Amino acid sequence: MSAPLSRMRVLALAWPVVLAQAATSMTGVVDTVAMSMYGDKFEIGAVGVAAAAFGFIYWGFGFLRMSTTGLTAQAVGAGKTDESRAVLQRSLLLGLVFALTLIVLFPLLKWVSFAVFQAEEKVETLGRSYFDTRIWGAPALLMSYGINGWLLGTGRTRALLAYQVVLNGMNAGLDWYFVAELGWGPAGIGAGTSIAEWSALAFGLWLVRDGLKGRHDLFAPAALKELFAANRDIMIRTLALIFCFAWFVNSGAQQGTANLAGNEILLNFLTVAANVLDSFAF
Repeated sequence: MSAPLSRMRVLALAWPVVLAQAATSMTGVVDTVAMSMYGDKFEIGAVGVAAAAFGFIYWGFGFLRMSTTGLTAQAVGAGKTDESRAVLQRSLLLGLVFALTLIVLFPLLKWVSFAVFQAEEKVETLGRSYFDTRIWGAPALLMSYGINGWLLGTGRTRALLAYQVVLNGMNAGLDWYFVAELGWGPAGIGAGTSIAEWSALAFGLWLVRDGLKGRHDLFAPAALKELFAANRDIMIRTLALIFCFAWFVNSGAQQGTANLAGNEILLNFLTVAANVLDSFAF
């Protein structure tokens, strides 16, 4: 392959990833915008605290997407179609198992989250209502990590972009309806995001339907070990990053609800930039 053709191939793969990564962070941006337009500083702060807690919980499972990307790409490059399908199915199954575990542990997770963030009582009350509706999207979100990783690993970046468009389009529409029309506040934001995640999962499963074919040994010890080992270091890095974000959110909460709400808006700009830069890594 000539150098110019190689660069064009990389560009063709890259530009949908850049847009998809920007769209990935737009879920939080849309949530914040909806609360900024139709809520007060307490509601913005509540969404910020609760979203930071969920970010800490969910980002810890980011290895499902990243390791799926790498292992799928290796299997595709080696011409091992069955193995690439097994990677997808294994990631979907693990995502479901992890999500069900989170739901079972939900009361404990909620208590710990609000024990860490020292916000005003009104902010905590509103944040708990967000928690109560957002948690039900956990299975859809963690399973979607496998879908995203598999689409990246197979080079189907335009399909990944389509997935993000569906997710964020649904989220924006539901946020507006639940908050602006029904006046549900942070609980409406959480419910809208959960429903959007389930809708996007259904679309994503359709996109990867070829990868769902066949029966594979999903619990092969060597394969499971490889899946977890592939992103051990990136998991440590991600948790360190989340601790930093959580520290900023908590510091803002200690300085008052107005600072907490302002920090939530500013952190969304940082999240968008970070996700766009991550597209180069992918």
